[in-house]
Amino acid sequence: MTKCRTRAKVGAMTGAELKGVRLRLGWTQKELARWLEVTDNTVSRWEKGWLKVPRAVELALEGKLERWKGGLKLE
Repeated sequence: MTKCRTRAKVGAMTGAELKGVRLRLGWTQKELARWLEVTDNTVSRWEKGWLKVPRAVELALEGKLERWKGGLKLE
């Protein structure tokens, strides 16, 4: 049986999870930053855990993955 985490809190995605999603999409930090309309330094800070990943970013990436992989969700 698989455990499914519920992300009710703002910024529940970790930097490591963000990096994993980025790599699954085959994107560089610069490409992800361009897609999110932030700087690549911001993406780097999220991935290093220096800044919390905003919930809006998490939701945008979940939507992107669902479209990209036909239903692949973050767990």
